[in-house]
Amino acid sequence: MASHRNTLRARVYNFYSKNIQSGKLYTVRHFMAEEVPKTTLYDILRRYDNNFPATRQPGSGGSNAKLTPSQSGHSEASVR
Repeated sequence: MASHRNTLRARVYNFYSKNIQSGKLYTVRHFMAEEVPKTTLYDILRRYDNNFPATRQPGSGGSNAKLTPSQSGHSEASVR
């Protein structure tokens, strides 16, 4: 099931691409009427301008594995 963020992003992408001649402000005002924060809208439009897809790409975060003391690069003397 699509998350609320992905759904909103897809809606903004679709609306903006159909009304691109009206500009970003037109799109922002349209979605602000639905009480979507302005910063969120401009972040989505920045993603659109940078040619990012509307859906989030899975696996874009870092690893969540714990590091052993030898992997972390800290010696016990520097920790104390």
